[in-house]
Amino acid sequence: MRLKFAGCLRVIVYVVLFWWLFPNFTALRVSHWPWELTLRYGGGFLMVLAARFAGGGRMGLQKELLGVWADALSIVRTAGVVYDQPWRRSFEQIVIRIRLMRHYATYGPFGIVTFGMLYNPLVVGADLWSFFAGRRDDFQPPLTSAELLTVLVHEVVLCMLVFSIGLGQMAFTNSVVHRYFSHNCFRTSRLWNFVLGSFVCTSGMTPITWAAVHRRHHRFCDQEGDPHSPYQKGFLYAAMYWLADRENFEIRSAFVTDWLATAPELLFLELYGDRAGGLLNKGMLNVLFAGLSPIWLSASPVGSHPFALAYTLGRMVGVNLVYAFNGIGHGMQAPEPRSDIKDGSSPCRAIRLSWYWWIVGSEIYHDEHHDCPAYAVYGPWYQDCSYCIYAAMAKCGLVWAVKTPWSHHIA
Repeated sequence: MRLKFAGCLRVIVYVVLFWWLFPNFTALRVSHWPWELTLRYGGGFLMVLAARFAGGGRMGLQKELLGVWADALSIVRTAGVVYDQPWRRSFEQIVIRIRLMRHYATYGPFGIVTFGMLYNPLVVGADLWSFFAGRRDDFQPPLTSAELLTVLVHEVVLCMLVFSIGLGQMAFTNSVVHRYFSHNCFRTSRLWNFVLGSFVCTSGMTPITWAAVHRRHHRFCDQEGDPHSPYQKGFLYAAMYWLADRENFEIRSAFVTDWLATAPELLFLELYGDRAGGLLNKGMLNVLFAGLSPIWLSASPVGSHPFALAYTLGRMVGVNLVYAFNGIGHGMQAPEPRSDIKDGSSPCRAIRLSWYWWIVGSEIYHDEHHDCPAYAVYGPWYQDCSYCIYAAMAKCGLVWAVKTPWSHHIA
């Protein structure tokens, strides 16, 4: 009787969380037209089916349709799994299914991916431009031309600084989720591990989902099964639309067994990472307002404050630049023969991109990263701001055993 009660309680928790965390599609609207979402997702679904048919014929079309149907059934079947399994295993399955369901908001070419990575940065950039374009009318009595120019230069410089902070934050979150959560480049406590995971969520990523995808990328680099290979599916797919592909929606738990075993609390970030990231971003904005905002901007509404727009735009541009690395960090040609590999060849087409160091740091040595993925830095340390932060955290005792090419770890 007690086991049946516990099973029923787990199913109730699953249903409640599923209902509570179901995507709010209304928030995805960009117009007031009532048929917008229907046509966006319906048209996107048809385009996906057409692409599957063009690439794989009837088999490709059938595979996509059966895959969507299997995903829907798996959400229902999970209720039975949750009923029979113990709490910890049940919670893993609950999170995996809810994340799968929520990822369908990105499905197809007209979901969150296109609007979040292409449309929204243009809107925010236009809002920021409009703020400065109409600045003369915001002052009563009117300012002289010299006074207005002084104010504009001051505000533009500050907004550029805030933009850079947002861009740098995105670059560092990518480094954390990549080098630490995917490759364990250092060790830390469970508390700081959760803090770092929460920080990663400020970029819209979550640690377990991202680690599972990236480890799969290393396992099948530029082969069938690689989630974002430009060699397999082209630049745009590797840079953006792999996020909208149903085949990449489910968390492949086999690739993150270490995190599921040692830090199951990270699963909460898979459910509430957007809320945690939103709170941290709001806190960062409040710090920027308090430390940098001129007194004459203190009365500006938060949503239209130029700092909020610049910070958001910096993060959005950072997202695009970081994900673009998936498309340009691997060549489209066959790799050079390798003397250190038994048959002289490797399917991985990772290349070096020296000119991209300003956004990804020492990950420009991408070929070396694929050879030795566990290092926290590649090349000279001074080219990598992220590594400097890791070294500082190590000196403070927050992390330890930081792996480097020259000493394996630092104190």
